[in-house]
Amino acid sequence: MLENILHILKIKENKKIIIDLDDILTTENYKLQNIKPADKVSEEELLETAAYAESNSEHNIAKVIIDIYGKVNKNFACEFLEESGIGVKAKYNFEKVYAGNRKLLYKNNIEFTQIQTEDVPIYIAKENKYLGYILLKIQIDENCMEKVNKIKDNKLDIILISGYSKSVMENIASKFNIDEYYYSLDGNEKKNKIDELVSKYDAIVYNKKEGI
Repeated sequence: MLENILHILKIKENKKIIIDLDDILTTENYKLQNIKPADKVSEEELLETAAYAESNSEHNIAKVIIDIYGKVNKNFACEFLEESGIGVKAKYNFEKVYAGNRKLLYKNNIEFTQIQTEDVPIYIAKENKYLGYILLKIQIDENCMEKVNKIKDNKLDIILISGYSKSVMENIASKFNIDEYYYSLDGNEKKNKIDELVSKYDAIVYNKKEGI
């Protein structure tokens, strides 16, 4: 797959490749760092709400949160909606439940306490009540590290895009020694940024399914 990318880039004499960190450079697993319920909210309520909000999502974060809570019955959650780069919402026990980043809570006018971290906080809410957050650490896949190094060895520049926060992306970009990266992008913003970068650099976009 990587060899296909390098070959096409050389044919096109292209020096830049756009990679979505959310789908390409992270492993299937995230490490739990902390579970922090809001005042007068139990850890059980926080995890149950998070798990059922995420129960119909295929995202890696959803799988991790469900594993933390335990087995869920997907049929108990309905009206599921996943918004790329923001999070998910659904109905559980006739109440709206939310799990996502700060943009999700802002969009739904839910007051909450934002934290500053190089990890990934998943904010949880029920109706208009903030329940707390689950903090996850991104696990960098060693295979992806090798791919990044191989691309850089071929004198090709990587541009990272992601829905993660500035602090998260600064940390990851520094590990990969990548200068150009874009953060806090939702689905539409990612598409617009990719179009902009392709037009600016004639860059190639890495596609997880197709390999390029």
